This record gives sequence, C-alpha cells and structure tokens, in this order.
Amino acid sequence: MILMNIVYFLTYDYSFKLWDETGNISREKEYFDHIYTKNKDYNFTFITYGDQKDLKYETYFNNCKIIPIYQYTKFRTNKIARLLTSFSLPFKINKLLKDEKIDLIKQNQLQGVWVSLIFKFLTKKPLILRTGYDVLSFKLKEKKAFYKIIFYYFITQFALLFSNIYTVTSKADADFLKKYFLLNKNKLRIRSNFVTISNKTPFLNRQEKKILMVGRLEKQKNYEFIIKKFKNSDFTIEIYGEGSDVDYLKILSNKYKTNVVFKKTIPNSEMENLLNKYKFFISCSKFEGNPKSVLEAMGAGCIVFVSNNKNTEEIITNNKNGFLFNLESDNFIELFNSTISRLDLENISNFASNYIKQSNSLDTLVQQELEDIATLIS
Repeated sequence: MILMNIVYFLTYDYSFKLWDETGNISREKEYFDHIYTKNKDYNFTFITYGDQKDLKYETYFNNCKIIPIYQYTKFRTNKIARLLTSFSLPFKINKLLKDEKIDLIKQNQLQGVWVSLIFKFLTKKPLILRTGYDVLSFKLKEKKAFYKIIFYYFITQFALLFSNIYTVTSKADADFLKKYFLLNKNKLRIRSNFVTISNKTPFLNRQEKKILMVGRLEKQKNYEFIIKKFKNSDFTIEIYGEGSDVDYLKILSNKYKTNVVFKKTIPNSEMENLLNKYKFFISCSKFEGNPKSVLEAMGAGCIVFVSNNKNTEEIITNNKNGFLFNLESDNFIELFNSTISRLDLENISNFASNYIKQSNSLDTLVQQELEDIATLIS
C-alpha cells in the first residue's frame, strides 16, 4: 500500500510538548484520529518547533513521523535571532526529507507560514494553510507596533498569493481578506472550528448560581467588564484560564466585591464534563475569531451570553441559541437577570446544542478538508 505523505507544519514556536502542557493535545489527537478513520492511506510528517522530547508523541498518532526541528538545529533564545534563523529551516527540512515522497504540505495557522511557503517552492508541492483567526485584524485591534502590523500584512499577502488553499473559520474573516488583500477568491474556504458532543447533562440539574468563563487572562478577553458588572452580586464567576492579568483581576474582584474563583487551565479532554455542570456561560471578549470556548459551551447546552461582533453574529441567533450583548451598553445586568428567569431556557439550551451538532461537527470539518486535499492531489 502506498501512503499519501502530508508534511504538516505546526504553528511557529509550537511543539507537541507545548500542546500537551496547554491541554490541547487531546483535541488535536481527536482531529487526526478522525482523519485516520476516514482514510488510512494518509501519513503525516509533523514538523514541530520542539526538540527530541517531541519524539515520544509519535505513539499518540497513527501513520505519523515527527521531525522536531530543534533536534537538528540550535534553538535561539533571542526572538529576533530565532525569527531570522527560521528562514533557513525549510532548506534543512528539505535535506532531511530528500528521500521521502511528499504529496502535500499543510500549515497550522499563519505564524510560521514563511517556512512552509519556502518549503513549497523547494519541493514544488501544493500548500494548504488553515487559520483559526485572522492574525492581522487581531494585531490591529490590539494596537500593536506599526512594524508588527506591516510584518503580518505582508506574510498574509504572500500566503494568500502562494498557498493553494487558504482556509478561515468565519465569513467575517473571509470578508476582511477580500476587502484588504489581493487574492484568488477560489482559494479561500471557510472551515469552522469543530466541537465534539458525547453527552449532555439535563439542563435543570446544573449550577444556577455559578457562571462559567473560559479563556486566557489577557486584556482581549475583557474579564474586567464582568467583574465590574457583577459587583456585590450573589453569583459566583468561575474563570478557567491563565495569563498575565491574573493579579490585576484578583485585585479588581476584591475592589468590587465580586465573587470570582480563578482556576487553572484544564485539558481539553475535561472541558465537556466541566461545561455540563453550568447553566450559564459568558464571553465578553473585545474581539474574537471563531471562539472554540463559546462553541463548546453551546454544544454542551449552556445558555451563552456573548459580546456582539461580526464573528459572534455568525454563531449566535439572538434569543434563539444564545444572547448577544453590546459592551458599550449599560444594560448587561438587566439583560442577564431578565433572561435567567425565562421559562424557555431549556428550549434555548437544546437549540444551541443541536445547532453545534449540525454546524460544527468534527465529521463535517474532516470531510471538507479531505475534499480540499483531493482537489490538489487528484
């Protein structure tokens, strides 16, 4: 049997070890396991930004080989030096794989795409780039330094010009790219994030006085908004996540006498069981792509309250599968209190879960991606 070999580049500076430490490896394994069940002829050669410690993860996946790039080249602790060195990596990888049959290249996220693009030119093989969010629009909203904006603008433009397929997770991201970049629109595909649902706790059996929030403790996630809104409330906000704002948010919750419990990030494999304990889930991010935490909460049947933007409007049909709110408005608590007393919350819970099953299933995503691959190598 001749296997089809796909060289899969992890996101720049990411390794399997880091995936494991951040609790994401179970989700990634689920994705590749599902591809294997659909087509056992696919072999993946993973290019990771790790060292020999990544090799143990070969046992996690079917039909795979791992090349941890820092087993073969020196890791530079200086970020600028590491970035400059990365432009030589494709040549080293090409030498390492010179005797290998290569059919396709895949890149995970825009960060590091210059490595896979150069490798594409060296091997003359097609490239699929999958993005989970638009990095440039995030950098603009974060008001990053001008040189970073320029850098991400140009690598986005090069990726759009020279990749064979470029996928985004939302129509809003696709529209942004069509508006500001030169591109062949036939290359652009929308491939939403997936959610798996194996069980759903009855809605009435869940926590009523606890609200769940999930995500990095960074300014983008805007936890400050909720801490202020729930001052002196008898609700407890339970936040699962870690980040640089943790100390500030703890001080803020004490100042406003808001009941907040800060918890560590948990592995993705435990997320579904966690979500099934809560009736209510809130996301108040200043901006998002195709937010996995919101999708997972909806899939588990939580009543979700999500800050309104172009991306979340694609997911939430207000008053039907969740509730949208405006961060600039002063009526969030009134909206929340009037909503939680509604008699049709169980119906909304069921509708949210069914929506995710239909729109964001792993089976649908994998089938779409296999069709993408087939168009390039048939």
